[in-house]
Amino acid sequence: MYWRLAGAVAQEVPARGVHPVMTQGVEESLEKLERGEVRFALAQQDVVSEYFLNTPGTRVKVVGRIFFEYLHIFVRDSVHVEQTSDLARLRLWWVGEPGSGTRLTASRFLDSLGTPLSSLGGRILLSSASPRTEAKGSIPVDLLIQEFRNDRLDVAMLVATPGLPPICELMGSGTVSLLPLDPKTLRELTAEEETHYRRQTVLGRIPANTYANQSEPVATIAVPVLFLARENEHPETARFLLQATREAWARLVAKNREAVAGKTACKIPDNSPEAAPLGKSKLHFLAGVEVDDPLWPRLRPLIKWIALLLALSTLGFWGYQRGWHEQVRILWRQDRLPFLLALLLALGIALVTLTTYLLERGINEHFSTLGESFWSITIYLFSGLEGRSPYTEEGRIVAALGLLLGPAFFAVTSGWMARFFIHREKRMPYNLKDHFLLLNWSPRAADVVRELHHPIIREREGTFVVVVLTDDESMELRRFKEAGSGRDEAFEDFFISVGNPTDERALCNANAADTRSILILSNDEHGDERTIRSVLMLRKIAREVGRTDLHVVAELTDPANQSVLEELAKDFPGLLEPISGMQIRTFLLSQAALSAGIVGFYSELLKISPVTNEMYTLDLPPGALGMTFRDYAAMVLKTYPDEPLVPVGVQRMIDGRSRMLTNPRRGAPGWVLEAGDRLLVMAYLPPLPGALPIPQTGEPLRP
Repeated sequence: MYWRLAGAVAQEVPARGVHPVMTQGVEESLEKLERGEVRFALAQQDVVSEYFLNTPGTRVKVVGRIFFEYLHIFVRDSVHVEQTSDLARLRLWWVGEPGSGTRLTASRFLDSLGTPLSSLGGRILLSSASPRTEAKGSIPVDLLIQEFRNDRLDVAMLVATPGLPPICELMGSGTVSLLPLDPKTLRELTAEEETHYRRQTVLGRIPANTYANQSEPVATIAVPVLFLARENEHPETARFLLQATREAWARLVAKNREAVAGKTACKIPDNSPEAAPLGKSKLHFLAGVEVDDPLWPRLRPLIKWIALLLALSTLGFWGYQRGWHEQVRILWRQDRLPFLLALLLALGIALVTLTTYLLERGINEHFSTLGESFWSITIYLFSGLEGRSPYTEEGRIVAALGLLLGPAFFAVTSGWMARFFIHREKRMPYNLKDHFLLLNWSPRAADVVRELHHPIIREREGTFVVVVLTDDESMELRRFKEAGSGRDEAFEDFFISVGNPTDERALCNANAADTRSILILSNDEHGDERTIRSVLMLRKIAREVGRTDLHVVAELTDPANQSVLEELAKDFPGLLEPISGMQIRTFLLSQAALSAGIVGFYSELLKISPVTNEMYTLDLPPGALGMTFRDYAAMVLKTYPDEPLVPVGVQRMIDGRSRMLTNPRRGAPGWVLEAGDRLLVMAYLPPLPGALPIPQTGEPLRP
């Protein structure tokens, strides 16, 4: 691969006069570079680090990193090997040619096993024993396949890029399998040695199904390949050739992928392992060449944390706008135990994350950073998947203890979360009837809902459902919608129907034809125009369904529009009552000026409370028809001496309009009770159905 890469660079930049020079291995390449026989070279980082250690004052310098090569350990299928240490007992080895990078990496690997290369002696197989002459630097795949099949070779080691055609051929021969490295060996191979280098090899994984007969990922080490130059080389030339070599490598990888594309069980992985920036190592670098942009690897984790904090801040602000903090505060006051248990469980997960990171970071790519460790522990605890399980015994013990946190976490939080969100999932009942419908939303609507759901009303008449039909679902409205979560009983039977209050479909979706009463609140943005359009659409719906007793109360912002609603009320299929807030305020101010203290009287009549009187209208019993208002009022007062029901007037439809005839005089409309009249009374509590007395037959009538 080095030779092909050098040839590709030479073809790409012919004007630079690049000519590849063949060597017997990495050692010879470094020696030629040291003597000035070549200007640039490729070598594995672990070999280069060892060379720098043993060659003080060397003129060889590092320009940058090109790619990664992985340690492949091939074991004959008939040989039983359970862990890496079992390799020491095998008979015959192939560990690369003398002076090659594979030979030097293999030597370090054997040292970690306690089996130095020198102790193998005659057990090492050389490529010169091959019956076929191999080209320099190539993999003796024919020799290896032959020796494995003849049971004369037990293990072979090769440092190369995963998915190369020769390795695919070897794995496809059906004679060998790849051996994954155990955690102890990985720890030894990737341990930091501050004396002369820092992590010259890194943890890598050959993905599953890269080769034939390889259904599981293979844990191993990856060795960076460096681009080297002499110390007197011009930095601009070195930078140019470094970039050209990287581009040539990318093209070679693409060609290799095409070469193995037709083999179903052989592919080249897309991702390379993450390694510490070269700038953190103790290699010697060429002056004037910035190595691998060391600033970005340091900033990348910081940027990730900043992005996470921004996302959490945005979520917190959004939750604050929706009133989540108020719900959490209520839940905290009601029961603090779930919060404390959730905090303890979170601390437990954090402790397991940190412990497994410290135990696994040097040998397990899934625990290489705190973020990776947290993600791996989360998957492991809550799904039980083994793909991210620790390698070391200590790490497995910690993760096993932490595994108990998963069910505990769900057991503690599931009920609490259900209680937190259950009211958000509440939906308006289908075919709702006899409910109050509010068209449009304003801050005053919340007070209307509280009055309609006042405890006194609920005690006497039960709870009526209140539905708000609006096309402006503000944050304030959502908070009131969610207020039923134990915070405000007035909003327990409160629903929102989203739509235009003047649209027929939206009104039908809110079951406007089956309501008890409809309140149209004034809309500051659209004025009285929307109110009038809503009344017209309600009239149309009522006529289509044949309803003749629809009750609508319409609020106006401009008193001048009251005459429009009064005209509509004449043929409205039911009772249409216009209300002008400005007009009522004007009348109240005038009365207050004429009679001191009268404001308190009106406020008492309008506000529902157990110690004040309110106004109610009641259906008259048939026997009261034809009686005078005064006689029947006296009968009502006599019936309720302790909790008085005080009649004050009559409600009557006159010329299609509802009129309140208060304290009618002799001969005036309302003096004699007629069919369709309703009695207007003052009372402390809502009168029960049938509360009005029924006159006895033969009682005198006083016209």
